[in-house]
Amino acid sequence: DSIRSIEEFFDAGLNFFLEEYARSTNAVPQKPLHGPYSGEDLVTYRDYATADIRSVVKSDLEVMRMINDLGLPKTIERVSGEPAYEYDSASCHTAMHVVGRMAFDLSGFQALSECSTACFSGCYHGALERIATSENPPALFGEAREYCAAQGTIFQRDQCFHGIGHAFMIFSKYRLEDALNQCRTYGSTSEKSSCYSGVIMENYVGDPGIIGVTNPTAPSADTGLHFPCTLFAGDPLVQEWCYKAQPNHFLEVFEGDFARAGEECMNAPESMRGACFMRLGQLSAADIPNPARSADDYCATVPEAYFDECIIGGLRFMIVNPGVDPEGRPALFCRDLGSAEAKEVCYAEYARKLTEMFTDIRARTDICSLFEAPYDRKCLAVQ
Repeated sequence: DSIRSIEEFFDAGLNFFLEEYARSTNAVPQKPLHGPYSGEDLVTYRDYATADIRSVVKSDLEVMRMINDLGLPKTIERVSGEPAYEYDSASCHTAMHVVGRMAFDLSGFQALSECSTACFSGCYHGALERIATSENPPALFGEAREYCAAQGTIFQRDQCFHGIGHAFMIFSKYRLEDALNQCRTYGSTSEKSSCYSGVIMENYVGDPGIIGVTNPTAPSADTGLHFPCTLFAGDPLVQEWCYKAQPNHFLEVFEGDFARAGEECMNAPESMRGACFMRLGQLSAADIPNPARSADDYCATVPEAYFDECIIGGLRFMIVNPGVDPEGRPALFCRDLGSAEAKEVCYAEYARKLTEMFTDIRARTDICSLFEAPYDRKCLAVQ
């Protein structure tokens, strides 16, 4: 440990010298539009085309410098291509949130035009949640709503309003009902629903300590297995999104035991059990590199009434990362499922989702060609 401390001391001294040298020999970049950093902070000596990504994403400033140096598309490519994230999709999503936040600090809403759906659309989510800590959140929330509503596909609009939900939760200082009430001001059910999903996710995975508050509605060992979902008996749409997240808590309490988590899903209100098993199916497919086999094994154990939701959950894991995928890789997930019953559910759901993800019929047709017979013809019929 002492040797490591000495090495870190000298590394820090060298970094300081190199940064000061770079500062003295480079022009100061344009000042970011938002955030705590100035243009002078962006001066750096590092080569971000080769820098260790896992080290870079630990620092907001280093991520901002990388975006300033490489541009946002190349930064997203570098982060999403980090080999360690291939088997750790949650870490990739978290890192991409940082990328989105820092991209927004650099260029405001322009960042959204360059974000992608890589790593569960984390760039969009991070950029939009940055609104909550900006200088004028109300005005920016208005712009964000207009931006999201103007997106060309259902999938893009969903991810965009989901990001606003994250931002509402942060802006409300993790007061869950206040954040949901912000979503309720939206006119359409789809906008509300996507916004709710972001609020609920932030309630589960957000870090309120960053803004100096605690989260009174985060599930914990002291709040009961079904809290906070029990708060929403009078609002089925919010409760549904809650139960699409609550299995994470079940698995944490039961130390990864899917069977016990499934038993707890059966203790949810009957109308919410499908959502609960859908989430467990999604989490079962996170077992890379064999998502289909893992989902197959788990979904075969759930009550028959919820088999379809479980398989659909597994497919949705493959869809949301990387998101809009012209190569149609989720079709390989369907192909690798073991039973005809699972394939039927999987292909039918993917064909439906293609209409939400692509406006170009030719793009959808190309992906339908990846389906096995007879599901390929059924896919084309959905077009």
